Amino acid sequence: MIRRHWPSTLAIFCGLALVASLVLLVPGERGSAVDGIMLGATPEAINGFRQDGVAEIESQIGRQLDLVRVFETWDSTFPSAFHDEMIAGDRLMVVSVRPRRAGGSIVLWSDIVDAAPGSQIHNEMVAWAQALRDTGVPVWFALHHEPEAAGSSGYGDSADFIAAWRALVDVFRAQGADNVDFAWIMTSWSFEVDQSDDRHAAKWYPGDSYVDLIGSDAYNWGQCRQSPTDYWRSLEDTIEPQRQFGLDHPDKDLLLAEVASTERPSDWGDAKAEWIDDARELFKKPGWEQFVAISFFDVIDDTYPYCHWPVDSSPEALAALVDLAADPFYGGGSGGGTTTTTSTGEPPPTTGPTPTTQPGDDRFVDVSPTHPYYTHIEWIGEQGITAGCNPPVNDRFCPDDSVTRGQMAAFLVRALGYLDDGGGDLFVDDDTSVFELDIDKLATAGVTVGCNPPVNDRFCPDDSVTRGQMAAFLVRALGYSDDGGGDLFVDDDTSVFELDIDKLATAGVTVGCNPPVNDRFCPHAAVTRGEMAVFLYRALS
Repeated sequence: MIRRHWPSTLAIFCGLALVASLVLLVPGERGSAVDGIMLGATPEAINGFRQDGVAEIESQIGRQLDLVRVFETWDSTFPSAFHDEMIAGDRLMVVSVRPRRAGGSIVLWSDIVDAAPGSQIHNEMVAWAQALRDTGVPVWFALHHEPEAAGSSGYGDSADFIAAWRALVDVFRAQGADNVDFAWIMTSWSFEVDQSDDRHAAKWYPGDSYVDLIGSDAYNWGQCRQSPTDYWRSLEDTIEPQRQFGLDHPDKDLLLAEVASTERPSDWGDAKAEWIDDARELFKKPGWEQFVAISFFDVIDDTYPYCHWPVDSSPEALAALVDLAADPFYGGGSGGGTTTTTSTGEPPPTTGPTPTTQPGDDRFVDVSPTHPYYTHIEWIGEQGITAGCNPPVNDRFCPDDSVTRGQMAAFLVRALGYLDDGGGDLFVDDDTSVFELDIDKLATAGVTVGCNPPVNDRFCPDDSVTRGQMAAFLVRALGYSDDGGGDLFVDDDTSVFELDIDKLATAGVTVGCNPPVNDRFCPHAAVTRGEMAVFLYRALS
């Protein structure tokens, strides 16, 4: 049973037994409860916090989202504080789980099929089923979205995927997860390719008895991939094949799990706005009633730096989405959500260099695409700022390890291109350090003076860098001068780095250490390698 999920649904689900007001959509009764489309988004995490990304887009469109796309790995913690916040805020979660562990290892589809009761993989499936069941609210669940795409080629073939999907659904049903509906999500292209193509959607369909929603990820690429086969396409043209597929499965609802258009350089702003306006009217047309939800992809795509997906890529595009969000057909006005306050924290940069690593070609095995700092770590790897933490293999980044002062010197020297070492041997305690040359270059540039004032003949290369020290390094290196009026945090009044901290915050490189309040900086806390990647990304991109 598919549930039309408007903002009152969860409260009803949790015990208001007013059957007349329960918003349900039963197959065969489409449109009998609410005529319209649920509005959702895939938000960009801000400073590693997905809830801040949700708050930001909601503040931009002036209302609460009906649903939020949530990406997890096979061994993700669920529920987390983020999931709890989505549930408390009455947002339906579309949970997409890729069978890959946070450390980088994958779970083959055939392993899911062969998992015997009591085995690790079977127990993990049971844990997912129980965790989602115990939320007590409707959830849409997808195992491995876009399984036919190139990035999924190492997991098995279509028969393996179908068998794995069915095995997982059987586990969920055995655990009584009746609040979970199963969303099969493909690329929109899979519905369009020839039947002889291995990617053809029908070859991957688990069957009507195992699927509740038929979904796709649909993009208007224009020429942003610089591919000769791409062109500017309306949403209608892009998803018409999915609609046709849906007509062959009339009791299934259709979902647009990811939707986005790039900007058109020759008509920046207006073309994308018109694209969104056309999409807004599309689902009001006869014959499009099977579609129940549309979720906008509001993420900077590091794989395709010329594809401008975020909803605020231009004022015109954002204005068009605001109009869509206010439309009662999409839950706007009296039928929509509530206006939200703006997110705490600064959003990540929307311009600048981006990594070109393709999906499935992740640079480091211990940083999965769902890691909160994945984009930032991939970027500093792409820029040659880091090679890894386990030479000579260097297939790991060690994001949770503390950054040493020597490593910090290397990061900054590579990032800023310092060449002059001042004659070398500027400190007495770094002769055996692999970072000695970087340390000398950093000191010659005036970014560091040493670690033992007033003599300062030592650098302490193996000591961990504190957040206060990091602020000083970056402020000196990048020349920040505006302190925003000073006294921006409550816990750094006695720190010798208070002025540097205020300058760093004013530049938008840090927002604090205690979200969502962020009135503390934690100047004495050690900086992790993952956090350093974030700081460098914000400062340099």
